[in-house]
Formats: sequence, C-alpha cells, structure tokens
Amino acid sequence: MRGNYAEGFTKKEVLEAKTARQQQGMKGSVKEKDYRGLVSSHLLKHSNVSPAAVSNARSLFGPDLANIRGKTARIKPAALVENYVAIPKDLVFVNKHLTLVADVFLWMDYLSCSRFRRESNL
Repeated sequence: MRGNYAEGFTKKEVLEAKTARQQQGMKGSVKEKDYRGLVSSHLLKHSNVSPAAVSNARSLFGPDLANIRGKTARIKPAALVENYVAIPKDLVFVNKHLTLVADVFLWMDYLSCSRFRRESNL
C-alpha cells in the first residue's frame, strides 16, 4: 500500500472501499449519497458492498473525482469593456476619412497588440 493513507482501517475495509469506489464508477459515477442509498436498499444485484464501505472510500481516497470533474460548472468570464479615447476636433476634421483600429491586450504583465488596421476612404 502507498504510504499510511489506510491508517486506522483494516485490510478488509480498504479492499471493500476500493471495490465500492470501482463499482460506483461502473454505475456511471452516481453521487455518493445516491450510491449509498442504492447499496443500503439492496437495489444492486450481485453487489457485496456495504454502506460503511462507501463512507470508508471517501475517507480513504477523498471525493469521487469523476463526479466532481463532470459536474463542475464553468465560471462566466468577465464582460468586455470598450474604452473610447477623446480625439481633438481639429484632428477629426483634418482626417475625416481615416479609421484606426487596434486590438491591445495585457498578457502576463506584457502589453501586446494583436491587430492594427488603418483604413482611408479618399
């Protein structure tokens, strides 16, 4: 066995906990609470897992990662903020048909420009 993660448990309890976790994964990674209910109600045929083994599996191995990874929701990204720069009227009057576009972003404390476009409608 790896390290002392099974300290306080007998070999039989550790093997039952491993079996419980494997069978939980085979059932489609049902929630631990639901799986414990299935086991305690004897709704699973040919299953020799006890509800205590399900609890021991969580104590020994932590939460079921397949459940956590599959049911975790994505965090919504921050909204796009558009910043407009005030341009003097004289400059706008002289360059009526000139459009400047730049995509600037900050990445790992470095300022970068991904696109710079200049259009002239003369």
